[in-house]
Amino acid sequence: MHETYESQFKKNTDKYKLFEGWDKAQINSDVVDYNMILKRMKYNDHNSFHIGCLLYENYTNAKIQHELFNNVCTYFKEWLNNKVDEYRNNNMICGANKLLNENLKALWEEKQKAQDEEENWCQWKPSTDYYCYISKIKKFIYDKNYRENIIRYYMQRLHPFRNRQDFSLDFNTIRLMYTICMG
Repeated sequence: MHETYESQFKKNTDKYKLFEGWDKAQINSDVVDYNMILKRMKYNDHNSFHIGCLLYENYTNAKIQHELFNNVCTYFKEWLNNKVDEYRNNNMICGANKLLNENLKALWEEKQKAQDEEENWCQWKPSTDYYCYISKIKKFIYDKNYRENIIRYYMQRLHPFRNRQDFSLDFNTIRLMYTICMG
């Protein structure tokens, strides 16, 4: 069944009205004082703390709206993923992005457990898990390159040829020597 332009427009209008309402939510300072996850977020990073507070405040409102609108869960997850993506685009610190995912998951689960219902109205996981591998790979490559250069240096110094310009070790020979020496 194809949707008419008017019904699609109405859905988008409802969606953006919900987004706007969630963006302008008033943060209750009392909640921050007794919630340990929000306290930790406030101490670590103000921007992630703001996202956490918006999630905490809007979760219950979205649940109430869920009874009035069909797609509120989908819209709420999209809104939250947009906030997370915006945070990641402005913050390239790997540990902060990973911590944001962990804190938001914990807040979401806390709000779900606080609900008095058998079935949760909405399930959410971060759109992508955030892993911090780049620095480890970079360090590994640097260390490997450094070891190969050290082996090349000592092999050339120990080699009996007088004219070292005629002598060069290629990387395969160095890797073989490194494997024999270290293995």
